[in-house]
Amino acid sequence: MELSPGFRRVRTGVFALTTFVSVLWVVLLSVEIFVLYDRSDAAQRNLVAILIFINAITAIMLPVLSIFQFRAWLDAARLLFLLMIHIGTALLFTIWNATFQCPADASQRRDCRSVNIAIVACAWVVPFLLIWYAAFLAVTYRMWHNDRKKPDEELSEKRLSELPMMLPSSRRPSLGPEMQLSSNASNVLPASRKPPPPPLQRPPHPLPLPPAHTFHSNAIISVKSAVV
Repeated sequence: MELSPGFRRVRTGVFALTTFVSVLWVVLLSVEIFVLYDRSDAAQRNLVAILIFINAITAIMLPVLSIFQFRAWLDAARLLFLLMIHIGTALLFTIWNATFQCPADASQRRDCRSVNIAIVACAWVVPFLLIWYAAFLAVTYRMWHNDRKKPDEELSEKRLSELPMMLPSSRRPSLGPEMQLSSNASNVLPASRKPPPPPLQRPPHPLPLPPAHTFHSNAIISVKSAVV
């Protein structure tokens, strides 16, 4: 698949924005886990650490994808991997958010819940960008595939129109049965035609034999001539 200039610009822009968001998210989560370590729940800290690790992987993988040669299937496979880990972690944090324990103090509890809600909201930013790029990649690949298939279809139709006699009779419905029989007869190879049988010849007539008395008289004459 060849990259068009428009697709290349959109791809580079989405990757750059996603990388920037991932790096910023890693920094903010690191600050949060360092500042609120004593006032946060253990399960919440573990999920935040997983989010930091996943966003660090994303910040490294996307620039690598931009450097290497583009391949649609390879880009889709890596994108699917990133979607699975980001959506899975965001779902876990969203589901378990209500079970996280916050401090008993009212102000600290309010800050703790606000931080957790902000983490839930920001955890879906990168998955949203990746889903948008996945849809854009699918639509672009579909359009490229259709544009590539059109010249082949036009070429095949042109060849079929230039060589109508090479079509089988079942693909020529406009011809009637009589025309089909005549066309089939004209397409028969000369080697398949049998030569006509040779004419019958009559056996030669036997020569007539002279009568027996003729042989007898001739023998007597020859004897007399020999005696004389």
